[in-house]
Amino acid sequence: PAEAAEEDEEEEEEVDWATLCENVRLDRRLARAVAELNWARPSLIQQAALPVAATGRDLLIRARTGSGKTACYALPILDLILKKKAETLEGRRDYGGVLAVVLVPTRELVAQAANQLRELAAYCRADVAVVALRGESAAEDAAQVRSGHADVVAGTPAAVRDAVER
Repeated sequence: PAEAAEEDEEEEEEVDWATLCENVRLDRRLARAVAELNWARPSLIQQAALPVAATGRDLLIRARTGSGKTACYALPILDLILKKKAETLEGRRDYGGVLAVVLVPTRELVAQAANQLRELAAYCRADVAVVALRGESAAEDAAQVRSGHADVVAGTPAAVRDAVER
């Protein structure tokens, strides 16, 4: 019986990042950034979430710390922004405004999320600007957002509220 149970178990197909990026039709610049981050393999949550998120659907994800949740939202956000800008005539010059807001509960997570977004946008920085609303430089950050030089804004709910009210 133990042998039969082992035979019945299906092995999960291991997917690498290059294959996952190709399957979800991720912008080549984002795929290049992922490759340079030397991530070994996508986690189970990334394998499950990225194909759904890439279609533009909303997700509610709960997974352990370090499982790669940030990439589950960061890659689709950046990819969507790049695609929207490519569709518009003159792209980034025609539109100046925030296209995505990432709300996280602490300033530490703001820094982590913004850093991950910037790492993933390494090869498309001319097309995607990420701003982190932080306590110590909130006025400068908010000015950058108001001037239209931010596509993605990461912040705590309080910092985003303060930036909107200024």
